[in-house]
Amino acid sequence: MKLSAIAALVLPASVAITTLGATPSLAGTPTWVTTEGITRDELNYTVSNMQSTDWVYATQAITAPFGTGITDNRRKTLSYATGAPQFAYDSSNNPYFLSLGVGGTAFFDFGTQFLPEITLWETTDGNKSRQSDYNEQVDVYVAVDQGSLSGNALTTRLEDNTIWTLIGDVKNITDGAYNNRYGATIKSKDSSIANSLYRYVKLVDKSQNTGGRDGFDVNAIAVKGVSQSVPEPTSILGLLAFGAFGVSSTLKGKQKNAQ
Repeated sequence: MKLSAIAALVLPASVAITTLGATPSLAGTPTWVTTEGITRDELNYTVSNMQSTDWVYATQAITAPFGTGITDNRRKTLSYATGAPQFAYDSSNNPYFLSLGVGGTAFFDFGTQFLPEITLWETTDGNKSRQSDYNEQVDVYVAVDQGSLSGNALTTRLEDNTIWTLIGDVKNITDGAYNNRYGATIKSKDSSIANSLYRYVKLVDKSQNTGGRDGFDVNAIAVKGVSQSVPEPTSILGLLAFGAFGVSSTLKGKQKNAQ
């Protein structure tokens, strides 16, 4: 008897479909392009302002090449971009943020796998009243877990453009990343990656290089963590094998009784 036929006998159709369909796919093919000249419909993603109960904040901001325009070294403090947003939304000033610099990059680790749904909080120059002067933006990329790499080996690996998949871009004013309590959430709708699991996020500043700018200022970044357990493929095969044994025993019992 074929394995598919055995599975149909052992598992109700709805259970089999739910179990097999719950396993996230492997990450989609990496791509290295910018969002310049590409519409959100073409990249198949959305940006919204909403609260999530599954937020997991960055646990580590990894050394990255800063861009131009940063005149205050305190704005290069990587830890300022980790954890929850570090200011109350009824306050105009916040000294705790990480400037990318115009054209700069930053890598973030979340200590867990997540779906391609990333939330950003931005605070230009630490003062919300100046947002009309600076419509800054970043391209958002994701990458899968890089195994046991750490330190310089991990940084070198994260600088390899081939491991990254572009989700889309976030603008601090247009998308409300600077003045919304729930930040700006970018979510991929691309079926080839929407159910994939990732470990790292890369932000690449795409702000205009005009006077006095130091790029996108990251107050905090969060991802949608995987809150439900996912059956391992080996567990599913084990269940099918157990079912096959049960079917085989039942058939043998019926043949014995018939004799």
